[in-house]
Amino acid sequence: MLQQRIPYLFSGKHLPKAPGIDELNDQSSLQARTEDVENTLEKCIDVRQELLSQIKLIPENDWLNPIQIGQSTLTFYEYLKDLKEHDIHHLNQMKSTI
Repeated sequence: MLQQRIPYLFSGKHLPKAPGIDELNDQSSLQARTEDVENTLEKCIDVRQELLSQIKLIPENDWLNPIQIGQSTLTFYEYLKDLKEHDIHHLNQMKSTI
């Protein structure tokens, strides 16, 4: 998101190909199993704080403009809403292991 989405969303350039979801989830799951829960949570918080600081730089009037991601067209607001729901899903997974 930080390197392969945000910088491209409003540039008119094509987004880089996203990594495979299953592969990314498998890598993240393996990493989370091999490190302390506190370390995993700290990384999540750090990345989300960086994402928030980048999002704050996007003018409010761009939030409702359509953006093209693959074959989908949605607003930046909708994109963030989907990201939030995805994060909640993974947060609930982490909570169930504690």
